[in-house]
Amino acid sequence: MIASKNGRPQTDGGMRAAALELRWEDTPLGPFTAWPPVARAAVDMALSMAQPACVCWGSDARLIYNDLYRTILGNRHPWALGKPLCDIWPELEPTLRPALRGVFAGEAQLWEDAPFELDVVEGAPPTSWFTATWTPIRLDDGTVGGFLIVATDTTRRHAAEAALQSDRERQGFLLELADTLRPMGDANEIQLVAAQALGQRLGANRVGYAEDLGGGEIAVVRNYVDGVPGIEGRYRYDDYGPELLAAFRDGRTVVRDDIAGDPGLTEAEKAAHEALALGATVNVPLLKDGELRAVLFVHFQSAHRFDEREIALMGEVAERTWAEVMRARAEQETRRSEERYRTLFSSMDEGYCIIQILYDADGVADDWLFIEVNPAFEKHNGLTNATGRTIKQLAPGIERRWIEIYDRVAQTGESLRFQEPSGALEGRIFDLYAFRVGDPTERKVAVLFTNITEAKRSAERQAILLAEVQHRVRNTLAMIRTISDRTLRGSASLEEFAAAWRGRLAILARVQALLTRSANTGIDLASIVREELAAQASDESLYQVEGPDLTLPPKAAEVVTLAVHELATNALKHGALSVPDGRIEVSWSVETREGRRWLSFLWREQATSTKTGDEPERRGFGRELIERRVPYDLQGESELLIGQDGAACRLAFPLMHRASVLETGVPDRGTVFDEALDEAPPDLSGQRILLLEDDFLLASEAAQALQDAGAQVLGPFSAEEAALAAIDEEMPTSAVLDVNLGRGPSLKVARALKTARVPFVFLTGYDDIAFPPDLLEVKRLKKPAAMDKVIQAVASSRRRD
Repeated sequence: MIASKNGRPQTDGGMRAAALELRWEDTPLGPFTAWPPVARAAVDMALSMAQPACVCWGSDARLIYNDLYRTILGNRHPWALGKPLCDIWPELEPTLRPALRGVFAGEAQLWEDAPFELDVVEGAPPTSWFTATWTPIRLDDGTVGGFLIVATDTTRRHAAEAALQSDRERQGFLLELADTLRPMGDANEIQLVAAQALGQRLGANRVGYAEDLGGGEIAVVRNYVDGVPGIEGRYRYDDYGPELLAAFRDGRTVVRDDIAGDPGLTEAEKAAHEALALGATVNVPLLKDGELRAVLFVHFQSAHRFDEREIALMGEVAERTWAEVMRARAEQETRRSEERYRTLFSSMDEGYCIIQILYDADGVADDWLFIEVNPAFEKHNGLTNATGRTIKQLAPGIERRWIEIYDRVAQTGESLRFQEPSGALEGRIFDLYAFRVGDPTERKVAVLFTNITEAKRSAERQAILLAEVQHRVRNTLAMIRTISDRTLRGSASLEEFAAAWRGRLAILARVQALLTRSANTGIDLASIVREELAAQASDESLYQVEGPDLTLPPKAAEVVTLAVHELATNALKHGALSVPDGRIEVSWSVETREGRRWLSFLWREQATSTKTGDEPERRGFGRELIERRVPYDLQGESELLIGQDGAACRLAFPLMHRASVLETGVPDRGTVFDEALDEAPPDLSGQRILLLEDDFLLASEAAQALQDAGAQVLGPFSAEEAALAAIDEEMPTSAVLDVNLGRGPSLKVARALKTARVPFVFLTGYDDIAFPPDLLEVKRLKKPAAMDKVIQAVASSRRRD
């Protein structure tokens, strides 16, 4: 101790000076110099300490403190100097009195990091934390005269530790919340669970999310409540304060600690809050890309002072929860999209696959790997268990062009629609759409495809059938025209022509109907004979039909039906059916000649007398049909005798399949030209014209027309073999060629003539036949063509050549 002359401690200013200058003699303690030495020593030590310290002396514990203790006293300094401890801290008296009794009893007192409610510094937290010791100071007689207080303000450290602990708890809460929300997939359930967790942590009465609807409205779907009703529904921002929506759009959190006492709210706005049992609220806006999406609200039923940590926690929960909500909604949409994709993927009729192009060591596309295929994949291309395997494993002979097409799509990103056949896939033809998918560096291509093999073949068959129908119609019209002309030339009067023409037209119609119903298989011979005789005879007793069951091929059915019609018509007009005692016997049998089946057909008429008159001397069109058409069209034999007792006819021909112009077949397609021809009367004198036509009526009409124009006709021929033999024997100067000789397009004669540089024209029933390129320039006439047009075409081909 540094003593002065008067025995007081030497002062160096501050609290030491204040303590020495105080008039202690006016206090129960008396003059400082009269204090016991131990008291003065304790005061000197306290004033010299480098931490808050003081001495409380006397029975009422009057305070002497150093400079550092002033911060503890706050606004109670300097008044507190020399005052009793309980007078200085009246709010702490319940704590101080027991401690005073203890310390004066000689018991040291310790407060370790203890809270004290001290209102000594304006604006400071009301609670301060201290670690303090009270050490008794004994007099010589052993009694306690006072005590030394050494105090350490631990408020900051405690606050830091509390903040750290709070942060740990906050992080733990957020981690636990994240773990809870992460596996959840329902967005509304995520909002509710997060609201409940936050509400229970804060002790709030209501927590939830309200989603912005636009137009100044917001909607609450679900909310956590504790002691208050839920508020699910739609609300208008303006009902709760005009600044609310503007603040939310700016991203500002709105805090209202005491709604009832908030001067910024009108009575109507307070009433709107009260209707929701709201005493205090925090509203945290959630913005994405600058747009208000939702608001997290935390409600207390009564006023509540929100601290910064609570508000910060709300912000974090809002952001994290909304991120989980967006994740869940995205996952839900992804699942829905995948479900739609899988449903489409599994149910679509088209084949679909995703492939990855594979490259060799030189970087050249060499194969592809099937990444994914749909159920229809196998149906269209026949490849099984394709996923995870390459095309060369599944179809080793796959054409190189397939790999090149898909590689181009993978490299360029250009989508491609195309049709392509594959011999390696059993000749299937595909309609495909290929497009790149995924990262371009992955070289993945999606392919949507359909097997159109049958559709292609069906379209081709349909086109062929249409071409054949046109061909047959034109041939039929040509036949009708020829029959009409020949019937007219052989008729003595219009009435005779009309009767003969109607009969022949009717029989053509009947043959066409029978051939159509029999689908190109032919017609029963007995039906042909019986139907015609029944139409001409007045009674079944007038004829007898006998022969084995036999179906005639189409061409034979056509020729025989016309022949039977001519015989029956002649019998009605001149023969056995024209007299009362007449009778007709028809029979047939099948025999074998040189390994082929032949039909032998007999027609015999019996009558005592007939109306034949000069009939044996007359060779009309009907007789020509019978005597010449069977040998020409059927390569058979024909014999017709007409006597006084009626007609006798024998027909014999091989039973070979030949198409009729009256049936429907399926030849190939092509292109036919129809152009105007020179109308000048041609002169074919000196010309040798080869005629190739498999129908006798058409052939005979064309031959007659060529002969009338002065030409020498080679033929006509009904088969290519006969025509080729004639060319070898004598080269024609020109030719008229039919294309379909009963078995589809026949071009051998045309090629032989082209090689020999002999001009020719085609006479065809096809509108669209597939001529080879080397024959595209040959003139083609469509049946039924007028014979003068045929003659002009032949003359024109000669001039061009």
